[in-house]
Amino acid sequence: MKILRFNIISGPLDFVTLKTDDTVKNKYIDERIGQLFISELPEFFIGRDYGRDVNEISYKELCLIEGNKVQNLTLISYNNGLKSIQCIVDIDYEIALKLEVPKFAKYIAMKYMEISRELVKLGLKDFDIDSYLYDLQTFFENKKLL
Repeated sequence: MKILRFNIISGPLDFVTLKTDDTVKNKYIDERIGQLFISELPEFFIGRDYGRDVNEISYKELCLIEGNKVQNLTLISYNNGLKSIQCIVDIDYEIALKLEVPKFAKYIAMKYMEISRELVKLGLKDFDIDSYLYDLQTFFENKKLL
């Protein structure tokens, strides 16, 4: 199973001025967060199998300056042809701004767990959601993020 973290809208992006806020952006590019979420998390899931309906889950973090919320944002979608799930992890800008890097990493882990629990709503028949959630939680607990 592949776990991906890509197309991160880090900044957050201000849709009106297209400026980024470096305070939050720097937390995203912090070496500890990058290593955990870009390298270690995907490596943890290599070779794991949760059923035929899902080959890949990708997480995209979205952190927008207040007032720039995306209307009708689909937080979870499933591509049957690719057997791929895409999850949008909605990061609260005000919270992200206040947290130091270690607590910010814990906050992101909590948000990953929240959106991952919503995967059950997809109603996939051959996907062991309980095992996936257990493994994801185990990863975060081993990293002292939950």
